[in-house]
Amino acid sequence: MTKQLQKNLIENIQKIIPVSLVDIETVLPILESSIKEFTDYTSTLLAMEPIHQPRKIKIDTESEEYGINLGIKRSDTNISIQKWIFELQQRTRGYILTFVVVKESLMQFLINELNELEETIINIATLLWLKQLYNFKTIDSPIVASVTSRIYPETISGLDYHLINNLFEILFIKNVSFDDLFKTYLEIKKEYKPDENELYKRIRQWVQNFIKDNDVIAPIYIRQRLIPIIDNLLELGYEKGTTNVFAKLLNVHENTARNYFREMTTNYTTFWRPIINFERLKLHNYFYCYLIAKF
Repeated sequence: MTKQLQKNLIENIQKIIPVSLVDIETVLPILESSIKEFTDYTSTLLAMEPIHQPRKIKIDTESEEYGINLGIKRSDTNISIQKWIFELQQRTRGYILTFVVVKESLMQFLINELNELEETIINIATLLWLKQLYNFKTIDSPIVASVTSRIYPETISGLDYHLINNLFEILFIKNVSFDDLFKTYLEIKKEYKPDENELYKRIRQWVQNFIKDNDVIAPIYIRQRLIPIIDNLLELGYEKGTTNVFAKLLNVHENTARNYFREMTTNYTTFWRPIINFERLKLHNYFYCYLIAKF
């Protein structure tokens, strides 16, 4: 069923993206039918009934809004999508519209007004579903990058967006399904009716349960193309680890190797930590014991 779902969605998006903004009203029913198809599948998967009837899609030409919800507004009968989405470069437009279809199918099971953190949790659930649907292997896949670059402000409900993104990365790496996250969110809301701080705390605790003792959680995510650079750099050392050497090792142009180094030093704080033999430097360790009188 998921393969057919994927096939239908790709075909529908391909019908929409070449259409100019002037004629976009003519293809909005295709978006509506895609959302309906995903809603029906979600209903079966979650054993839940949607709380909204299928909604009509409108284009918002009056305002220009971005952010966590991509500027999308919902009522009981309509979904209002920002005009700028249909003005994006075609490939990016396809990625964003794919995200919108899947997310709005989940929103059929939720109230219209969500706070920032709730909206973000649904964004993450949507990205996890897209991962399942398209079998993404890395977080920096084009569709994920296109979406996350547009849905993360600097802070979300007073939290640095990196804290939220870290939760997403753990769920992504651990192959947690979207429905597990979605059901967990609904259970927390039903049982505790938490405010944003409490909701974040409980979601974070749930995510941390996926981390096992033998896992290594790094504070950064290394792009796939940089891993050979780091591996060889550690092997070669400071003096031999030049761009010329790397270009030959990786069979790339020296400028490409230089760009890899530039990306690594720009995005990450990198430095050499020397192991110093203090005894050879005639330095020795001393242990000092301070006794503080009792009063």
